[in-house]
Amino acid sequence: MQSQHRPNMSDQDRKLLWGKAGNRCAICKKLLINVEDGDERGVVVGIECHIVGHSNSGPRGNDPLPLEERHKYENIVLLCSEHARTIDERTDVWTIDKLRSLKKEHEELMMNLVPKLNQPHPILRLILPIGYTGGPDGHFQTLKLKNFDIEAALDLNCWMEGFGFFMKLSVETTGTYLEAGDEKDYQFRLDGQKMYTEEIPLLSFYARYSNLEGQRILYKSSLKQQLVPSGAFYTIELGDKNEYQKLINEAVIDKMDMLPSMGDYDEALFISGNNKFRVKVSRTQLSCWGILEVQVPFCLQELGKANLKVMSSLSVYQDKEYSTHSFPDDCVSGFDGYIKALQHIENGSY
Repeated sequence: MQSQHRPNMSDQDRKLLWGKAGNRCAICKKLLINVEDGDERGVVVGIECHIVGHSNSGPRGNDPLPLEERHKYENIVLLCSEHARTIDERTDVWTIDKLRSLKKEHEELMMNLVPKLNQPHPILRLILPIGYTGGPDGHFQTLKLKNFDIEAALDLNCWMEGFGFFMKLSVETTGTYLEAGDEKDYQFRLDGQKMYTEEIPLLSFYARYSNLEGQRILYKSSLKQQLVPSGAFYTIELGDKNEYQKLINEAVIDKMDMLPSMGDYDEALFISGNNKFRVKVSRTQLSCWGILEVQVPFCLQELGKANLKVMSSLSVYQDKEYSTHSFPDDCVSGFDGYIKALQHIENGSY
């Protein structure tokens, strides 16, 4: 019996397939280039699967589509090895119409994702806070977080932080992940907290999480407080700033120790994993900024965070003494000047 020659995809069709699919499985979105063994070149693990089988006896092969058309881009869907086997074993579920729709939707999703990949974006974003509640169980501020990405956010941890203020989630609302497209309400208990009765500078919402590629991401959204008409307490609204950082290292302050010596310089030692660095600030300079002595520890902490952000982006960790730097004139007076100085540090323009 003469063997039948199975035609191959053209180079143009193969480029179209992999390019439009974004190198990802159309079902699970798994990246189809494996580099887990440290080889930067990587190993291709994607499979070019026929929607209508390449022969009449193949999966979904009993279709009028001519044999010579079955190896073209329009009839091929890119999948991981697991789902390549699944669609051929479960042809009752994975029909021709379903696979064609899947291919179309996946490629549209990947094409729409291109602008997101060309500029930084957070997977998670804080959307409009859903308000303040009070009752027999206490007073709470509830914020709504939504996952806008195609991947789940894992190991999720949320908190609020401001000048001299830190508040974790209420225990009953904590969660470890947020599925793609889902949103969730997070509650913060206000009773007896400073935020409930005072306006806090630099108040922000933070979410630290991992994506499916193992990247650690820190998301920050500024908050502003609104005094209720009665003047009895503050509620929270969204500010006008959202930021995120893909962390090369775990750029979160694990520990801060104020050293016992408080002479001409106040000094803080920061420890993040195996990395250690110091921050020193002249008390005289702080005094010029109009910052109270009791606020010095928090100022040092914020300076340390700014320093860590810069070092993490450069993958360089070293001691740095901010008292040796000169700042513009608008950074040396009052609390607003202190905030501008922090921004200069983070932007590397000091």
